[in-house]
Amino acid sequence: RRVVGWQGGSSHLEDLRYASRGLSKYLRQTDAWFLVIGATEYVRELARDGWEKCMVTSWQTTPIALYRRMTMNVGVAPLKPTRFAMAKSPLKVLEYQALGIPAVASPTVYGDWIEDGVNGLIAKRPEDFPRLLRDLQHDTELRAALIKGGRAKAAQYHIQSRYTEWITALRSVM
Repeated sequence: RRVVGWQGGSSHLEDLRYASRGLSKYLRQTDAWFLVIGATEYVRELARDGWEKCMVTSWQTTPIALYRRMTMNVGVAPLKPTRFAMAKSPLKVLEYQALGIPAVASPTVYGDWIEDGVNGLIAKRPEDFPRLLRDLQHDTELRAALIKGGRAKAAQYHIQSRYTEWITALRSVM
């Protein structure tokens, strides 16, 4: 079964609303399901005819429990272009990439993180989400390339590849 997933807390309501029309359109036009992890009440932000294609799970208390729930084929990371969103980190997409989940994200914050078409896809406008999700659904080579590129990007930020920077920082303040 094709599953598009999104995970987020209460500060992401405006972000999901920002992309909800496009996500609802994609759900109507395909056999895909939508997995919401975290703020489960956000399902109602999708068009009513998409509700029956939603699966929800509450927020998890540990990262491992969260990652076990992230069973989607593709992760979406919409961010409405606001001052608040500009202060966020690319953590959501980094998590998707580390888990081998291709990401479709807004350019806000993620435009500096994702190399479009290499380690993720950038939806320049909310209306781009359905087209990019369909591209991923039908293009297995693109999907494989994004998984490979995403994992490579995430590996650059793994503690084992950057531990010397942490040691240097800690020694400088001790």
